[in-house]
Amino acid sequence: MYKRQILLLLFLLFYTAYQFLPILKVVKQEFSWNTLKGETEEIGNNFYYLGSNSFHYLTLKNLGKIKEEFVLILIDAHSDLSPHTEKVNCGSWVNFALKLHRVKKVIWLGGSLGIKNEANNWINFFWIKKRKFFVFPAYSFRSYFKVKEKKIAKNFKDWKEGKNVRFDKLGNFFGFPGIYLYWFTYKEAIKEGILKELIDKDKIFISIDLDVLEEKEAYPTPWGNGLLSWKDLLQIVDYLQDNFEILGWDICGPEEGLRRFLKYEEKI
Repeated sequence: MYKRQILLLLFLLFYTAYQFLPILKVVKQEFSWNTLKGETEEIGNNFYYLGSNSFHYLTLKNLGKIKEEFVLILIDAHSDLSPHTEKVNCGSWVNFALKLHRVKKVIWLGGSLGIKNEANNWINFFWIKKRKFFVFPAYSFRSYFKVKEKKIAKNFKDWKEGKNVRFDKLGNFFGFPGIYLYWFTYKEAIKEGILKELIDKDKIFISIDLDVLEEKEAYPTPWGNGLLSWKDLLQIVDYLQDNFEILGWDICGPEEGLRRFLKYEEKI
């Protein structure tokens, strides 16, 4: 009898320690254009090469040139939306993009890294809650977010851009509320018309990080590789070209990958 009680207590302690570590502070994020070191290379009509994956933050320079409202399409293994740094870098720059008044929203397609139980540390939930950042990953992933508001799940009752929302009752019982968000994949978002409804008649800017490709299809990157094949990536690009007005593009990653991409995408 006591043995069962001890095992149950140990399980609850482990669960609490694993799932509900203290919520990391979301720091104030501001930047100056002067801090964006590096230059983008225009290699086509409003098409820019940023360099290696470490320079994806230079997309901000390209976005700053646009003089009308638009939707940013992010095709990347990572969200680049970390909430835990006040500096612009390759892992946080999307936070700053969302503060540009001409960026209406950001739609992340084909992602796979930092999206599951660890999402709380890699994706700034603030922008999801504000319906400014939308997630359509490579596969059917479930993300877990620690939240301060105990009734936050009610804000997602009309959440059409996701499959399901589940409130973490056990976490709430221990004073550490959280929610699980179940995403549509990018293929489902295209097939079900969700992506088209989100973008509607808005113009788009496409930003691609070649780390979205699985390693066997591309080249290893310093930050890991995603789950898409070249065929998957090119199908996304073709869909965007056929259905929306594109204001510009940029891409980062190995030069070999850039050459292969341009070989396939002659329409750019």
